[in-house]
Amino acid sequence: MIEPEFLATWQAGFFPTDEALDCFDGLRPVSISELTGQWRGTELATGHPLDGLLGACGWYGKVFETSEIVSPLLFGDANNFIKIDPGTAAMHGRSVSAIRV
Repeated sequence: MIEPEFLATWQAGFFPTDEALDCFDGLRPVSISELTGQWRGTELATGHPLDGLLGACGWYGKVFETSEIVSPLLFGDANNFIKIDPGTAAMHGRSVSAIRV
C-alpha cells in the first residue's frame, strides 16, 4: 500500500483537525474489496482533547467484514480482540453519541 505524502510529516508531529480532514478528503476513493478485512490502526495527533485516548485504552484498529458490517473499534491485539460499536456502547447509562466532549 502506498502511503500519502502527508502521513510521514503527520507521524512526526501533528496536524490541526481542519488540515487533517482536508488531507483525508483529498484521497481517492477505495473499492469495497480494497477496504474489506482487518486493519491495524494508528493514532495521528490533531490537537483534539481526546488525542491519545484510543491507544491508552488498548485500541487495535478496525474490521470491515462487508460493505454493511463494520466494527470501527477493536481493542486487544490481532489474535484476541473485542469489538465495540460506538453507536451502541453505554457510558454511565448514556450512549456514546450522547456524551459531549
